[in-house]
Amino acid sequence: MQTANHFTAGVEQRIGESARLKVTLFDRQDDHSLDSSGYNPATKTCYSSPGFQSYERDYSRGAQIVLQSRTANRLSGWIGYTLTYARQRYSHNPFYPTLDDQRHTLNVFASYRISPTVHLSGKWLFGSGFPVPSNNNAIREGDYQRLDLRAEKDWAFTRWKLALYGEVLNLTNHNNRRYFYTSRNPDGTFNVVTGQGLPIVPTVGVAFEF
Repeated sequence: MQTANHFTAGVEQRIGESARLKVTLFDRQDDHSLDSSGYNPATKTCYSSPGFQSYERDYSRGAQIVLQSRTANRLSGWIGYTLTYARQRYSHNPFYPTLDDQRHTLNVFASYRISPTVHLSGKWLFGSGFPVPSNNNAIREGDYQRLDLRAEKDWAFTRWKLALYGEVLNLTNHNNRRYFYTSRNPDGTFNVVTGQGLPIVPTVGVAFEF
């Protein structure tokens, strides 16, 4: 049998005519949930293929803050920060991080309209490292960072619109490693295998809107 309780509370406040601040608190608790991490904390071994283990309890709680500004023209955007604690417990052992325990995330988006048909936009994403399957999931990936920039020119016609855009993904070429798997060495330590993430990717495209 599984039970889950989820609670949220929030408050929102307008700041001037074009900005607003929103704060949200959240708390989720699960009893006898299932996890497919592929790691058995009781035997401290990793499965070659993921398997399900039953946990007495896990929880995810934290807070989110979002500051948003909207204007009819020129500059607009938002900043969002989330603090999360996601932990689980097997049998009567102490709580330890789940694989979703990303402690800090920060998202920034901004858009600037140069003219009615030309605008620039950019977004920056940051996330602290996720845990990887290991002894009590104590090993974490490196931080994730990514900066994307985009420029767009629009042409409006009677019944449709044409847009030409150019975009650069991961402009700073941050080395965001991708997790592949975890192996255990004979001495009891863990070896985390990762691969190359998204490099700098320039793109150009055309969009039609009817």
